[in-house]
Amino acid sequence: MKRLWKLVEYSIGSWVVAIGIDLGSGSIGVGFDLRPTYFWVEVGPLYCDFCHDEPWPFSPDEIPNWTLCLRRWVVGKLEARLQIDWNIWRLGVCMADTCDWGVYVGPANLQLEYGKRYAEDR
Repeated sequence: MKRLWKLVEYSIGSWVVAIGIDLGSGSIGVGFDLRPTYFWVEVGPLYCDFCHDEPWPFSPDEIPNWTLCLRRWVVGKLEARLQIDWNIWRLGVCMADTCDWGVYVGPANLQLEYGKRYAEDR
């Protein structure tokens, strides 16, 4: 099943604005990233993102890590992580794919992944 639909895409200089529907999102939130420069807003399945493809002027090692992993559990192929993402503020549930779910309350979130990278130390 297709889960992402881009409804409108518009270029403003070197920025691209896109509005679309993400059926995997049931949350309200905002967020950003720096490589590439990217900002987004979502309300339920409706999203709007602003992307600038030019790389951030810093080297990748100088970009701050916005994620703080508070706790990690692995049971078989199921991995659960309680973490803080200072660059993502959401309230709700999001699904990256059928084996990757996130439950968000502000910057705190619980990531549930099945059969992904469970054996790797992070």
